[in-house]
Amino acid sequence: RTEQAHAKQAGRPQVQVGVLDSGVDGHHVDFQKGGAFNVDCALGHDSLAVLPAGVAVGSPDPCVDNQFHGTHVAGTIAARANDVGITGVAPNVTLVPVKVCDASGYCYASAVVDGITYAGDAKLEIINMSFFVDDDAFQESTEFKCNTDPTQRAFRRAVERALQYARSQGV
Repeated sequence: RTEQAHAKQAGRPQVQVGVLDSGVDGHHVDFQKGGAFNVDCALGHDSLAVLPAGVAVGSPDPCVDNQFHGTHVAGTIAARANDVGITGVAPNVTLVPVKVCDASGYCYASAVVDGITYAGDAKLEIINMSFFVDDDAFQESTEFKCNTDPTQRAFRRAVERALQYARSQGV
């Protein structure tokens, strides 16, 4: 019943949805309608920049998707009703790409904390996070996240504090 839902409310361009992921292909045809795109590349952010040099791989441009997952998620949220491909849940909202995952598929805790904090600073209305946060900066995570492990607990608490901050800013 997507068409009925869209007839009632399909989102508004003033609503900014942060997609914290591997980037979003900001020029993908699914995000275009009438020559305009609903991805705000200028407001996008590269949170991988907080990592030590050489750790993250891939393009730093938030409007270049390092792994296509971010574009997939963004399409589910807001692919335009343009008779091409799919139509997202809220095709009229504005998408803001926030890159927290690199081309090898790693989503680092420090980048995630930065991305969530950025969303709060930018006062984005909504954020979507569809990933697993890795617990170390050098891609050695093989364990489930356990509160009994002090290192993992510290990473988890950092993410929780960033979420609290973002919520306090209206996210």
